[in-house]
Amino acid sequence: MDKELEKDGQKPEGSPENQSKEEWDKAKQEADQLKANLKKKQAELDYALSRVADNEQKLQQTMAELDKVRKAQAAPEKASSKLTEEDYGKPLLQVIESLEQRVDTLQKANEELTSKAKEFETEQTLTKQQQIQRERENKILDRMDKEFGAKFRNDARKLAMDRYNELSATEKKSWTELDAVVLVRDCYKELADADKKKTKVPVQDDGEGGAAPMFDDILPKQGKPKDLVAAVLKDGVLEKMLERGRKK
Repeated sequence: MDKELEKDGQKPEGSPENQSKEEWDKAKQEADQLKANLKKKQAELDYALSRVADNEQKLQQTMAELDKVRKAQAAPEKASSKLTEEDYGKPLLQVIESLEQRVDTLQKANEELTSKAKEFETEQTLTKQQQIQRERENKILDRMDKEFGAKFRNDARKLAMDRYNELSATEKKSWTELDAVVLVRDCYKELADADKKKTKVPVQDDGEGGAAPMFDDILPKQGKPKDLVAAVLKDGVLEKMLERGRKK
């Protein structure tokens, strides 16, 4: 079936090419999501700042109007062209009281809007930092994908994060990008080495539970399957068998 797919120009499911593409798609989706989040946070911040500016303008206008009415009410004999009660349709003292209440309301609203704008600004900054951090991570992971294979990407990233989180505060404080590269590469290599050990080596049976003649000098001539597995897992045995198999 795999060969038929390859003839049709399709890669078999689970092939290194497909795994690499899937990992790349995941990374791209995450990057796109971070960009969308950053755009949303920027829009929320811009709107909050515009409301602060609008409210501040209303506050300044109201305070100026209040100051003008207070002066008119305090010096009636000097204000032949001053504001009169007829201009407002009610006593100036009531006008002053109404304006004072509006100023108080606008000041409280200003404090709330400013506080909200600061929250949006903090969120936007954090989102931007996340985007920059993820871009750096992806550069390191892309480099390791080329060396070890994309199929280790997610597990290597998780393993690296777990080991980073185990570091002390002092170690994290002096952490550099080079340290991150070394850590991630070690995780990739560890996973790649473990994957190699899982590689199955064909062993021909002689009918009595023994190994094929090609490995007679390496493996026990008789024994149960678990004895053969234990022998293969010994240091250096698997490498010898693979090398001999390639030569054959």
